[in-house]
Amino acid sequence: DLNIKALNQLNLKIPQGKIFGIIGLSGAGKSTLIRTINGLEKIDTGEVLIKGVNIQNLSEKELLKTRQKIGIIFQHFNLLSQQTVLSNVILPLKIAGYDKAKAKVKALELLEMVGLSDKIKAYPSQLSGGQQQRVAIARSLANDPDLLLVDEATSALDPQTTQSILNLLKQLHQQLDFTIVLITHEMSVIEAICDEVAILDQGQVAEVGSVSAIFKKPQSTIGRSLIYPSQQVKLASNELRITFDGTTRAEPIVASMVLETQSTVNIIHADMKTINKQNVGHLILQLPDDEKVIHRMCEFLTQHHIEFEKGE
Repeated sequence: DLNIKALNQLNLKIPQGKIFGIIGLSGAGKSTLIRTINGLEKIDTGEVLIKGVNIQNLSEKELLKTRQKIGIIFQHFNLLSQQTVLSNVILPLKIAGYDKAKAKVKALELLEMVGLSDKIKAYPSQLSGGQQQRVAIARSLANDPDLLLVDEATSALDPQTTQSILNLLKQLHQQLDFTIVLITHEMSVIEAICDEVAILDQGQVAEVGSVSAIFKKPQSTIGRSLIYPSQQVKLASNELRITFDGTTRAEPIVASMVLETQSTVNIIHADMKTINKQNVGHLILQLPDDEKVIHRMCEFLTQHHIEFEKGE
């Protein structure tokens, strides 16, 4: 038998009330991790603690009760095709023991929150992908979860619909105050919605921190490959990467450096983003073929407290 370790020596603490992203390449262990959080996947050793309770030690009945407070949204919606939109949202309420009238009222409230109060009699096949995902979101919130697991929920959607779904999740998070754990392989999704992120690689946490800090200066090899363009992960000896954290603008620094050293540079790549209302980014410069000038440029950046990385 093959001994495959999907997760190995993985230690992760997810702050309550945050939107926490988990990103990695295919096979990194993202889906396995999310299945361990709600107890669908048993671990061989270790603990999975939710509000201090190790769910690995719960009886089947206790685990089912715990799962009622954990919502989950899937990539492919997982709606019942023969049921209306309203019936799909009512189903978890019915399972939880709501009476018919109260379940209907609650389901209608949730569908209004996700902008689908006019689609209650429609069937999933009559909806767009984005609308189906909105139904799935409403259903996941039926039992007022403390924790919402989002598993590649926007991977099957176009960019515009993806953005609308992410905006909806952010709005609901602010309104209802629950924790979101979001699994994705797209850094743009992490940047758009998450407060903190863990980068997985081969079943282990490669690095973890605030999204702005990791975007600004990724420490791990996998982090650098996810954030930097593929051709710019490793810099050439005459290239330099400047990192901005929102406190300094790129244009004056580069212009001032050129004036100070009386030497020109070429801008090879620039990537500036707004993450959690903070402007962060990278600028890659091709430097003159003169070691003395390069040294003076590096000295200038150091004196002005600008973070940079020079190729070797």
